Order: sequence, then structure tokens, then C-alpha cells
Amino acid sequence: MHMIFSYLSVLFALILLLLYPARKLVQKKNSEKNGTPSTIHKYLRKTHAAVGILAIVAVFIHCRIAAEATGEKSLLGSVLLILLILLALNYGLRKPLGRHWKIIHQILAAAFFVLMVCHVVISILA
Repeated sequence: MHMIFSYLSVLFALILLLLYPARKLVQKKNSEKNGTPSTIHKYLRKTHAAVGILAIVAVFIHCRIAAEATGEKSLLGSVLLILLILLALNYGLRKPLGRHWKIIHQILAAAFFVLMVCHVVISILA
């Protein structure tokens, strides 16, 4: 069962992480408002918060089930869950953080991506 939630966690994380390259593609192409890259970017932007919440839930359930199944807890998995929560808090505190919130969000997202890749590779090799 934890494998289903591990795949869901990775899927949600990848969907969340696609927003940045989609935005850069739209900016670079200076595409039309009705173009495909622009449509994809708009959809990703509108669903970003909801997918983020789903990712937090999926990662939490994955952590709980995997810890019970294997009998051990993954420090890296716990750090990933904390990073997801920090990303959500960062978004929620964007007004008090001012113009710096987006930079902090991108740094946290980059750290999340690198650690997620490490976690997946370690899990495959173990």
C-alpha cells in the first residue's frame, strides 16, 4: 500500500515542480494567451495550492505506512515532509514576507527536488 502512496507523492511533487519551467517557457516564448504553453501554465498555477495539499497528505500517509511496513523511519522522508509543510507555510505567509516570499519558495522547492531525487534513488538501491 505504501508503494501506491510513494508513487502518488512523486507524481504530485513533479506536478508541483512543473510550474517553474512552465512559467519560464511562457516567458521565453512570449507566447500568445491562447497558446498551449500558456494554457498549461495557467492550469498548473490554478491547481498548484490544491496539488500541494494533496502532496502533503500523500507524503504523510506514505511516511506512516512505510514506517509501519519496514519498521524504520526515513530521516530524508521526514525532511521532505517538513519541506513540503514549509513550502505551504511560505505561501500562506507571502504577504508578511513581502517580495522575498517567492525566492524563499523557489529555494525550498529546489531543496525539495534534490532531496526527493536522493530519497527515490536510495529507496530503489536499498
